Amino acid sequence: MDEFQEILQDFLVESFELIEQLDQDLVELEHRPEDLDLLNRIFRVAHTVKGASSFLNFDVLTHLTHHMEDVLNKARHGELLLDADIMDVVLESIDLMKTLLTTIRDTSKDEGIEVEACVLRLSAITDGDSPSKAPVAEEVVSVIEEPVAVEEPAEDEPDYANMSDDDVEAEIQRLLEERQAADKAKREAKNESVEEVEEADYSNMSDDDVEAEIQRLLEERQAADKAKREAKIAAGEDVPEIPEVNEEKPEEPKAQAPAPAPAAAPAPAPAAPAAAVKKQADTKPAPAPAATTVEQTIRVDVKRLDHLMNLIGELVLGKNRLIKINDDVEERYEGEEFLEELNQVVSIVSLVTTDLQIAVMKTRMLPIGKVFNKFPRMIRDLSRELGKKIELEISGEETELDKSIVEEIGDPLVHIIRNSCDHGVESIEKRVAAGKSETGIIGLKAYNEGNHIVIQITDDGAGMDPDRLKMIAIDKGVISEKEADMMGDKEAFGLIFRPGFSTAAQVTNVSGRGVGMDVVKTNIEKLNGIIDIESELEKGTVMKLKIPLTLAIIQALLVGVQEEYYAIPLASVLETVRINKDEIYTVENRSVMRLRDEVLSL
Repeated sequence: MDEFQEILQDFLVESFELIEQLDQDLVELEHRPEDLDLLNRIFRVAHTVKGASSFLNFDVLTHLTHHMEDVLNKARHGELLLDADIMDVVLESIDLMKTLLTTIRDTSKDEGIEVEACVLRLSAITDGDSPSKAPVAEEVVSVIEEPVAVEEPAEDEPDYANMSDDDVEAEIQRLLEERQAADKAKREAKNESVEEVEEADYSNMSDDDVEAEIQRLLEERQAADKAKREAKIAAGEDVPEIPEVNEEKPEEPKAQAPAPAPAAAPAPAPAAPAAAVKKQADTKPAPAPAATTVEQTIRVDVKRLDHLMNLIGELVLGKNRLIKINDDVEERYEGEEFLEELNQVVSIVSLVTTDLQIAVMKTRMLPIGKVFNKFPRMIRDLSRELGKKIELEISGEETELDKSIVEEIGDPLVHIIRNSCDHGVESIEKRVAAGKSETGIIGLKAYNEGNHIVIQITDDGAGMDPDRLKMIAIDKGVISEKEADMMGDKEAFGLIFRPGFSTAAQVTNVSGRGVGMDVVKTNIEKLNGIIDIESELEKGTVMKLKIPLTLAIIQALLVGVQEEYYAIPLASVLETVRINKDEIYTVENRSVMRLRDEVLSL
């Protein structure tokens, strides 16, 4: 069972990454429906997920992915245009796949999630109907199809690996003719016009596409044979039993023999990455990997990295104490020979400790693109829900942040972007009337600034009116009129972070309850970050989140006053200035100094 758990973990890690990739690619495909390379890539990813889930006997996930793959396959062959309504259903199936993977992660099973309603809509699309015309799930007997990997085919599948090119082509032709005959029978039954199915041009197809076409034709033939058998059984005819065929090839490289398992539990599969299992062998044998090939990455538990970071923190503190002791020893034993050697040792320890600290911090760093990549889908769904045209422009997604901060920054960004879509970007009519483009632009940018990372969210919407914000705050009892009079524009913009404050006229699914931006401020302050807002009426709003790169170790400036020492975080230090006593003046019994054109109180 340990072996199965290891394979399951590999499957989950890979599948979550593939599903995230599918999410992004599908949103991109909606903007570029003519991009066949992108469509083929999406199809191959979906096919990989289906094959891996079938391999591990996750029937519900296989069932759902199989029907989504059918829709994508029709689009690949130019038989279907993926419009917004169809894409809604495909993206809904992606969300269900995420839910199923989460269930598998928690329970090792894909049970308890209802997918049949989505499957029916996908089937309706495949049959050429509108997704809205799909029958209601309750009216149909919910029977999960057997996954294609363990269906009962009419006969053993051909071994394409050991067939000549002519035999492979003949087999494809035979499968095509069977499909054409089945399609013709269906059309005649529906009294529809009978048209020949256009034959695929295999000479101009890649090996992957030929393999996928063969697999699809085989699945169609298996489904047709199964339907015939069920019809005969229903009619009371005697149908002989057909042995199940296991598609996994015994000569799979590096595979171990599966260990026996009780019937209730899934049998442990060969110890190869689940998603890497191929349904059909390549027509040409793959070259043997070079003996020098080694694993380039290793997966490490985050708890180990946390423990390592804590040890480094203690080491840094010890290094600082050592430097302080070295300074004291130098004062006491000035001129002694051993001091030079001690200085060298302390310098080496200090240098290595600093390098080690930086290296360990880098092992915890993740690109912020991990967070940014989920927003194109969110913008797409919000723009349809709000009836607006909105595009998201992302830059700086390769900027790295500590893993703990990456996990915490996601929710605040969701609230800010939803707010920008709802309150910032105007409706199409208002934008046109204001002489703007119909499409609103929301920008998401990340860049480094010293020991901080800055995340900038911009929109070219209506902007914020500080006077209106003050009036709303007074009406809601958030501030008094006296406080409003004393407020500048920057402080007025900060009112949107007050609990219970909202500029929405009515509560919607997107915003209006006055809790979202309050959560943003709380979460950013937890990370020792700050928020800055700039806004101009009719021009748009810029919101900057300034966050420390890591929370593990904070550099500080040590300041001594008489007998006491204070550590001031470097994040709070703008500059240090050395001044003489004669530069200090007394004004109204207070000590002040002049720094450039500014008078500072001391």
